[in-house]
Amino acid sequence: MCVLLQTIQQPMTERNYNEKLRAVFLAAIMVTSVFAGTVAFAGSATAFDVSSLNDPSSSGQEYELENEQVLFAGQKNLVRFTSSRAPSGDVEVRRITGVGASNTGSIDNSEFVEQVSIDGPTATTPSGDSSAEIDTEGYSSGRYFLSDSAFTDASNVNGDSELIFEVTQQDVSATFAEDDQPALPGTFGDSRVELDVSSARSNFNANVSADGDLDDTELFNIMATAQLADVSGIQVSDTGKIDIRSSLGGTNGNYEYESAKAAFEGALAASSVTGSAPPQITDSTSVTIAQPGGGTTDAAGVTVDRTNIGQFAASDGDEVTNLGHRLQISANSQVQIGLYADGQDGEDLNFDEKALITSGEWGEEDVSFVDIGENDYSFNFEVVDTESSASADVSVSERDADASLSQGVQSVGAGDIAEFNLTLSDNDETYVQIGSEDTNFVEVLYLKADDASEPMEVRFNTRLIGTTQNVSKGDVYDTSNVETIESAIYSAAKPNAGPATGSGSDITAAGSLTPRDLYEDDGAFASSASSATASGDTYFEAYLDAMDIIDASSSGGENVGDQIVRPIQPAEYQISVAGYTGEDKVFDADPGGEANNQLASQSLELTQPEIGDITVHTAPEDDADATTDVQELVDAATVRDEIAVDDRVVVQVEATGIFGSLVAGVPTANNYDSDVTTDSGPQSVDFDRLSEGASTERLAELVETNENVDFEVIAESETGNQAPLEIDLTSSTSDSDTFLVLDQDNGQFFLVADTSSDSAFANGDAPDEEVEFEAFMEYDADDGDNRYEFAGASDSGGAGTSSAPFSQRSGGSYQNFPYLLQGEVVDSTAQLEFAPRSITFDNLNDDGQVQVANSESAELSGTTNVAPGTDAEIRLVSSNASSSFQLGNDVNITEDGSVTTTYDLSNQEVGDVFGANYRVEGSSVDSTEGVIVESISEDEETNETEPEPEPEPEPEPEDDGEMNESTDDGDASTDDGTPGFGAVVALIALIGAALLAVRRQN
Repeated sequence: MCVLLQTIQQPMTERNYNEKLRAVFLAAIMVTSVFAGTVAFAGSATAFDVSSLNDPSSSGQEYELENEQVLFAGQKNLVRFTSSRAPSGDVEVRRITGVGASNTGSIDNSEFVEQVSIDGPTATTPSGDSSAEIDTEGYSSGRYFLSDSAFTDASNVNGDSELIFEVTQQDVSATFAEDDQPALPGTFGDSRVELDVSSARSNFNANVSADGDLDDTELFNIMATAQLADVSGIQVSDTGKIDIRSSLGGTNGNYEYESAKAAFEGALAASSVTGSAPPQITDSTSVTIAQPGGGTTDAAGVTVDRTNIGQFAASDGDEVTNLGHRLQISANSQVQIGLYADGQDGEDLNFDEKALITSGEWGEEDVSFVDIGENDYSFNFEVVDTESSASADVSVSERDADASLSQGVQSVGAGDIAEFNLTLSDNDETYVQIGSEDTNFVEVLYLKADDASEPMEVRFNTRLIGTTQNVSKGDVYDTSNVETIESAIYSAAKPNAGPATGSGSDITAAGSLTPRDLYEDDGAFASSASSATASGDTYFEAYLDAMDIIDASSSGGENVGDQIVRPIQPAEYQISVAGYTGEDKVFDADPGGEANNQLASQSLELTQPEIGDITVHTAPEDDADATTDVQELVDAATVRDEIAVDDRVVVQVEATGIFGSLVAGVPTANNYDSDVTTDSGPQSVDFDRLSEGASTERLAELVETNENVDFEVIAESETGNQAPLEIDLTSSTSDSDTFLVLDQDNGQFFLVADTSSDSAFANGDAPDEEVEFEAFMEYDADDGDNRYEFAGASDSGGAGTSSAPFSQRSGGSYQNFPYLLQGEVVDSTAQLEFAPRSITFDNLNDDGQVQVANSESAELSGTTNVAPGTDAEIRLVSSNASSSFQLGNDVNITEDGSVTTTYDLSNQEVGDVFGANYRVEGSSVDSTEGVIVESISEDEETNETEPEPEPEPEPEPEDDGEMNESTDDGDASTDDGTPGFGAVVALIALIGAALLAVRRQN
């Protein structure tokens, strides 16, 4: 156990500065020598030093205790006696066990504790005084006093006796924060763990060890690294290297440079070097320190002192003589960390496995396990001057960072919404690059997971990505389980127009990476910020410049907004997930823009937008937005090109390339929404439209822009001078009248209209008679003479800062669909008909009556244009019958429109007449008269009678060539005896048979 005689500041040794961080921590820190003499400890032959105590006689006293108040068990107390009152022999230490009941303070009872020997006059006890040392190790809590025949002043505990003191037990606890574990030693940012060392004692010193698993160098680095990193002017990289800022160099301009180890060992004599800034620390073997002369603490509040480490290293029978060092970080509440000098090891002391902390001011401070071996460590915190100690366990495990993407290849129409689902392992943050030099477009994202055990979902609008004017990160990206997303295009400082200035900012550097750690061109960006941004406002722009995606030089003046001249085009884009080790930059432009430590990748195939089939469906009467679920809509709809007015019409369009525009809300001169600004940027971004549907206004806006997308459902003929009737997509309708259900996953959308609403139609009300319509969609790139380009584009190829997503290059010749080559057109059409609701009954007789059999299961059937799934009923009500009756049955409308039901008419008589009323949704649609017949033949049930077969004509007599020859009796006759005109009669018979067949059929 180490002891502390007086309150002191903790020092450090030279041992750990043989290592990388030990040297690093001295960087740009002032060093002051403090010389002290040899210190002896209890159990040795050397006298203890009481010269710091006041001379008792100076205050009229004859003795004085060093600590008259409270000692913590294990601490030592000194007493000094004047020569006139020196004890005659050994003194007794007694523990008070009872005081006077009358509260007079008299000591009624006490118990013997130990005898303490008296030292005679020595060099450390002036004026011939004597002294004694009281070691409280093993003392229980309570009040104690000294007793001897030479003095009796301790008889009253309420008095001012200097010979009464109190001993109490020190409590101490230590805890590493569970939420920060395991500590990841691979990078500084992930290696930090909060350590809480606390006690009721306000200030104390403790030895820190780890059961021999860590040496003093490692212990010092663990305790000191995170504390130094929080000091202004010092930055610790992810490998544990210190970045020293010039502000720590002092002001006198005279610096003495030497190796850290030499400085730590003591002598500070080195050659003088003139300079205004300390050197960069680049590796563990060429570490140097800047040492302003004469100062003790710099502006950042960091001081390194040498002091007599022996004050910390006491052990019975051992003596410490060498000097150690301490690091005092005054910027962090006077946190101090110390090390023992070399050569202090005794048989059981193991000073090379200990460090020191002033833990009374340590509570809840970070420590760092960067570059510490993987293990489960048990830390011991032993108070140096008491018997108190505490232990805390911490787990350190090497980072095994990995990532996975849910899809190997994703195929999405260019202009639609792309996505990736990313799961991290042993990490909660990463970088993702979209694109490469091959696609002439690159975006880099920083992602931090909200819950690292769950996938992160990132969706991005391929119609907007890369455009910068009036576009924000929130317009382009939509995330789930992502705490932080930053974009190299949208999160960095806004790009400047004109030449690069080097004044931009980059996205977050994960952990303690610096922005220049993100990108390299085969190492070219590593030296300094100025060289990295010489061709760009940010490191990202320099990265793009190195891949020749932009020209960020002063002559080129391009920035992130100049990557594309039109929306990113159909191609295969690589999505790469990058890990960061701290040893390499994250992305390298040299191989074409790749991750140096790629954890996962997938291909995003942006395909040429297409228009496929248009299919017309009918669905039961309801609001157009009754469902936003694609499957529910499909289940309710039936393919049919005749739509009964009052039902819903569902127009299914197979199309890709427009979902990004529908999600963004394109600007248009017509203010369908009050928030439309017509600034050529997205107007009403809502990624939920993909699952929750959208107002048809979004489609109307797209049709009205210069994107050259056309869509309409319109009557094929006009009435007079009036424009043709059409489905209204604009703001004159509500979502209950017309609505869009989007299904990007299957490359289709559904226009739904409630035909019972006049507001669902433009240029007239809902049809009340049969009207032929056409559904039409088109992408046209044959309007202008050139391919689509943004308004800021130029013949030199740059888009400029005017790359607004929905603004075409001026002149009119660039007004074409953005994803087709000039001259290409794709379209599709489908015909449909609106007609009033109706039904056609089967088994009609010649009088148009529906015939129903006189049976207990009399069947009635027909065909309707009403949508399947609609509530429908057929009622039979007698009108002229042997006995009155009224019957009603619900009917099921099948996909082909047929309805069938049966009634019990066995109690009625043949010839009874009734009315058949077809009702839909509670309203009458059609009525007809019916009659009960004896039975319905199979032919009658189908309303069709097979025509009787035509009789075969009698064979004509053979012509023997003697047509003018007559018989003997002179009669003209045929071979069968039929009189003359037999052929005419046969012809008449055939005509009659044919007429009879027609009648029967009718």
